[in-house]
Amino acid sequence: MIMGWQSFVVRVQKLRSWKKCSRYIQEQRTRLYIIWRCLVFLLRSKLESASFDD
Repeated sequence: MIMGWQSFVVRVQKLRSWKKCSRYIQEQRTRLYIIWRCLVFLLRSKLESASFDD
């Protein structure tokens, strides 16, 4: 019975570490998406201002 309990604890710890990793990956994806959107916005505004200067 003790071995069954220990394997359960190990599974729970692995699940928690996977959740932490998954959460970290999601945060990084969100940050990259925000940066990407900002770059698109800046490039569009730069192109629009350049077309008005002509």
